[in-house]
Amino acid sequence: MIRFLTRNLPIALLGLPPALAGTLLWWLPYRAVPLITRTVDPEPSVFATVQILAGAVFFPLWLVALTALTWELAGGRMAAVVGPLALLLGPLTILFWDWWSVTAADVGAFLRRCFSSELHRALVADREALRVSLRELGPLPREASAARQAGLGHAGELEDQAPSKDSLPRERKGLSRPD
Repeated sequence: MIRFLTRNLPIALLGLPPALAGTLLWWLPYRAVPLITRTVDPEPSVFATVQILAGAVFFPLWLVALTALTWELAGGRMAAVVGPLALLLGPLTILFWDWWSVTAADVGAFLRRCFSSELHRALVADREALRVSLRELGPLPREASAARQAGLGHAGELEDQAPSKDSLPRERKGLSRPD
């Protein structure tokens, strides 16, 4: 969850303002192209082609009109900024909203799972089964040796007896290591 937040929160915080600006700038042509395509009423086999051609004409015209309007209202310097910025915001806006829909679906699925009582019951049952299995298995040999040396018994309780000779390291048993 931390990785999800550290990866997606900066994208949301830094990407939302430009995406909103891009949405405002490009909303009209984005909605107008399908309307234009439907008005032409092409054959179903060429519908997508007509829509792409309409977009290829209408989007650049919109950019020119937006830049000309900015020039008229705020001057040439502002138009020199708004034109390229609007051109950059178009694809970035599409990428952001695509990311947003996937991330929102992930968050929704996570929240549904978090508040699912059936899932909670299943996880509790799995946890209990794992506890029982781990108790039956006992500690691993290395952990058992360390536990005995620390004076802990099988279940993690203090042991009254000293560690057995089998739990001592090889060097203390007088065994040498092969070279």
